[in-house]
Amino acid sequence: MISSKVLVIALLLIVPITFSHGPMSAWERLGIYDPVNILILSSTISGLFILFSLLYRNKMGVDAKKIAFIFISVPIMAGTLYISGATVYQNIASVTGGPVHWHADYEIWACGQKYELADPSGLENRVGTPTVHEHNDNRIHIEGVLLDLEDASLHEFFESAGGEFTGDTLAMPTNAGLIRWTNGDLCSNRPARWYMFVNSVMNDKMGEYIISPYPDVPPGDKIKLVFTEKLPEQINSDLFEVP
Repeated sequence: MISSKVLVIALLLIVPITFSHGPMSAWERLGIYDPVNILILSSTISGLFILFSLLYRNKMGVDAKKIAFIFISVPIMAGTLYISGATVYQNIASVTGGPVHWHADYEIWACGQKYELADPSGLENRVGTPTVHEHNDNRIHIEGVLLDLEDASLHEFFESAGGEFTGDTLAMPTNAGLIRWTNGDLCSNRPARWYMFVNSVMNDKMGEYIISPYPDVPPGDKIKLVFTEKLPEQINSDLFEVP
């Protein structure tokens, strides 16, 4: 019968596999194998030999135990070296020279009504990717290594959340489902269009806009997106104010 120790080790092996999320796009873009998968592989190999050693410990001689120890320790060391090397390489290859932690506050208004992204669900408590996301706080979070500055753009933010933001269209998931507005749609029976204000100043970059590299707001950006039939000079551009 398998001992309680063996069951505990088996559970430890299952954990990294259960919580793995597949290949990371950043690693794919760098052309190297995902370190998470290497961690799973090395943990599995070492774990199998640990299980084997526990099951047959009373039948193993000194030499067999030494060999088992090698097969347990080598995958762990190799995996650790790979992960360390991959992390260093990613930091060197990144446009920011390492991980960043930037923030920008934002609001979305359409036809006089304020809209928010769908509430996050699950243990991660975020909408988006580990690098680009929101925590139900009307704040864009850029956390991690950026291979390109475009990874910190508004287009990337909305795309990571399951929507899109171009010069003409903004689509976003809400608690009521996906909502989309495109220039020319009606507000108050009149054609409307998108306007963007960054720190109360109108900005026409729309989805191409890259948020400023600051952890605090201010000096980080305050971004207001307004879909309206009004003229620009009739819009209240201040954040947290009805446009």
